[in-house]
Amino acid sequence: MSDPDAPLAPPPVPPLTDAQVTTFGMRLTDDAHHPYDPADVSWNESWFWDWFAPDGSRAGHCRIGHMPNQQRVWLWLYLYDGGEWVCIEQPWLDHSYLQVPALAYDRLGLAFHHDPVDPMRAGHLHVHGPARIVRGPRAGWVTPVSVDVHWAATGGPHSPGQGHVRGHTSEGFDASRMEQPIAATVRHEIAGVATTYAARGERDHSWGPRFWNMDWTFLALSTESDRTQFVEVGIKSLDPILLGYLSREGHTAELSSVEMDIVDHDDADRPFSGRVAVHAPDGTTIAGTVEVLTWCGLDVHHVLTPPRASDYRRSLIRLTPDGGGEPMLGWLETNRLHPDDPDKP
Repeated sequence: MSDPDAPLAPPPVPPLTDAQVTTFGMRLTDDAHHPYDPADVSWNESWFWDWFAPDGSRAGHCRIGHMPNQQRVWLWLYLYDGGEWVCIEQPWLDHSYLQVPALAYDRLGLAFHHDPVDPMRAGHLHVHGPARIVRGPRAGWVTPVSVDVHWAATGGPHSPGQGHVRGHTSEGFDASRMEQPIAATVRHEIAGVATTYAARGERDHSWGPRFWNMDWTFLALSTESDRTQFVEVGIKSLDPILLGYLSREGHTAELSSVEMDIVDHDDADRPFSGRVAVHAPDGTTIAGTVEVLTWCGLDVHHVLTPPRASDYRRSLIRLTPDGGGEPMLGWLETNRLHPDDPDKP
């Protein structure tokens, strides 16, 4: 761990070429806001970052979502340190205070901003405000928190292109998403204690109509050299949707196939277990068993139609490769509609 009072510098990552950041059709302007359909109440544009220390001792994730036709901004910030989870969860911020074209907000002691220092290549996220400790020995306490994340992309952004899934496509408006592996330098302060550390993780940016009545499993794993992300989506009456990427030495390739067998357990200490295997077109395979290091539940009832509860979690995980080798760390995000939900796939 470095000196928490030292100036925060971005991670030393070689910049990506224009060809690397546009491989999947992304444009440098796609880091900014996009026009939205004023007739679609579900329209959502969101920016998301996650990160973790390589030893898994500290981690965090942040989502900034703009839902203009619902006149609200949705912020969440979750930080993990010392066995505790602390969060800011504000899904109903007044969108009239969102600063556009900047991605910034500053109102009544709660503030965030994201500066795309070098679009698609590097940026700086800052959030501060009152937060609640939700897991750990001090659960229930309210404390001030802040975080600065200086990130740099380690691979080009992967995109499936224009939305073509029911509830995620638009007639006449650009609707798409991207996922990108990153390295980061992070400084967070919780209850007056500042910590600075190097991290790696992922970010995403999506825009378009957003249908939330579905199950999904999102997994992002990395070592210093290999980074992979994929998602499996289950929507009633549709075949499962599964896609992702493998990134190595700045080059990103779409996965050729994925095998995922994640088992849910009704156990707070061991909520999930299972195996995953990803296969890239060049023959690279990453396969192994998954274990949960720590996790925290989140609330998304307000975006389901009609609003109701689901089981939504983000877990910091470790993948142990078959045959040994360096473990991969990362995030497992799951949303499970309840068994009696009419939209359960």
